[in-house]
Amino acid sequence: FYSFSKTFNMTGWRLGFACGNENLISGLSAVKENLDSGVFDAIQAAGIAALSAPEGFTEGLRQMYHKRIQILVNGLNGCGFSTQTPGGTFYLWLKIPEGNKSADFSSSLLEKFGILTTPGIGFGPDGEGFIRFSVTLSADRIREAINRLE
Repeated sequence: FYSFSKTFNMTGWRLGFACGNENLISGLSAVKENLDSGVFDAIQAAGIAALSAPEGFTEGLRQMYHKRIQILVNGLNGCGFSTQTPGGTFYLWLKIPEGNKSADFSSSLLEKFGILTTPGIGFGPDGEGFIRFSVTLSADRIREAINRLE
């Protein structure tokens, strides 16, 4: 399975493909055809353009996200949290203070500081006690969020 989400900054576009055993792919295709009517043509065209992008394009995206994640990690650590740089995603999981529920903590950040995070509980019971940040916004917006927390 291959998704365009992270590699080409196309999160939410629901574009990807699968390669493998012909019988398995045929079965997968039959299920997919019964679930929806396919991906909008313009999104498919964008996928073709992404796959045709010059060599090095994805390296530029990787560097951009790494810079943003470093800003977030350093900022959160400077605000008294303890977190580390994740190894290869544009999401950062933050352990919240003991005694807090992730949904409540996430709501509090939104209400008090205008910072949107995702409660860990939304990813299952093991996500409780964590919230998830995304660095899909600009570095300036991430700095602004950190400034609000300080």
